Amino acid sequence: MKGRQAWRIFILLFVGIVLILLSPILETGRFLIILIGFLFLTGFFVYHFRYPHLNPMWLDDMAKKAAGGVEKKCRYSSKPVIVHIPSQKTSCSRSFGIFLLFKKKNAVVKISRDFHEMLGRPNMERYAEELVRRIKEKIKEEVR
Repeated sequence: MKGRQAWRIFILLFVGIVLILLSPILETGRFLIILIGFLFLTGFFVYHFRYPHLNPMWLDDMAKKAAGGVEKKCRYSSKPVIVHIPSQKTSCSRSFGIFLLFKKKNAVVKISRDFHEMLGRPNMERYAEELVRRIKEKIKEEVR
């Protein structure tokens, strides 16, 4: 996760927690401060629910599941794989050894050599297509 997305998540979480923790100190409007803090925390969880690929743990789990149906024992390439699939938003996500960038017309997937070995050396192109397809299905399913 980079840039604005990381800051949005950090601000929602940080402000929500700080407001709730400051409520005993600020006597006037304690209920209102707690309510605003919970609204920020709710925004944080809604953001993670709506865009799950921004969560590194979810992305790591989905990456391992996507490798299950792809042929194994293939070569590694350090070049990123481009999957032509339309996307509504431009977003960038990073997990343990995987980099994912959604653009308007395509998605870019890059994995590290160690992560490639850990997955059982899957075919890079088929793996990237399967991963992006699963992420898009999950996002469409959760938005409904």
